[in-house]
Amino acid sequence: MSPEDVSTAVSQISVRDVEITYPNGAVAVEDISLDVRHGEFLAILGPSGCGKSTLLQAVAGLLTPSRGEISIGGKPVTGAKNAHLPSIGYVFQEHRLLPWRTVEQNVELVLSAGGVPKAEWAERTTRYLSMLQIEHLRKRWPMQLSGGQRQRASISRALALEPSVVLMDEPFGTLDEVTARAMRSELLDVWQRTNRTFVFVTHSIREALFLADRVAVFTRGPARLIETIDIDLPRPRDYDSRELAALEGQVVARVLDVWGE
Repeated sequence: MSPEDVSTAVSQISVRDVEITYPNGAVAVEDISLDVRHGEFLAILGPSGCGKSTLLQAVAGLLTPSRGEISIGGKPVTGAKNAHLPSIGYVFQEHRLLPWRTVEQNVELVLSAGGVPKAEWAERTTRYLSMLQIEHLRKRWPMQLSGGQRQRASISRALALEPSVVLMDEPFGTLDEVTARAMRSELLDVWQRTNRTFVFVTHSIREALFLADRVAVFTRGPARLIETIDIDLPRPRDYDSRELAALEGQVVARVLDVWGE
């Protein structure tokens, strides 16, 4: 589906002709146009180091494109201080929990910074820790948690602001496969319950196909958009199904030459 086709639907995120160049002159992202519909789960798929995370940071306003425009909810992203924009939740590959704060306190810190009234903190914290199945761990320190529990806390923290857009940068990349499988299914449950727009960066073809409504496939760096693929498999999906494996094989065949450059 072309960007023009997608733009006929209700777009929550719009990326137009974006190029991102590092201070040393190296081009990280080249001429990307992409739309994400309200409530959609979009996966950005590409080989490691291709520029996927760089584009995600630009969508979040953490860096400024050299050229092109990014908007959320029809309003331009102009930098890190985008008070006029709908709130954005960001989940990094590393959990980034403050080690001197409990799980509960880590969530409350974000609520405080986001201007959420203190009277709402307890209810929101409980709601999202429960959604990620770690409410019973709220008084623990990050060092007392497993890797999966820390990432659940990180996702809970991002969701507690009740953002319209959730950006996720390979959040399961450091987890063992058994934990990652469980968390992929939990994440889909959260997405369906919250009706948020999710953009999920990954280099795993199977993960992208399992999670997403659409997959935006990028080249090796500098990142360029090869195509977007609509995933027509019904939900809930089986991670080990023949249908998913067959689709993965088709995608591998299509990107093998481009990724192997």
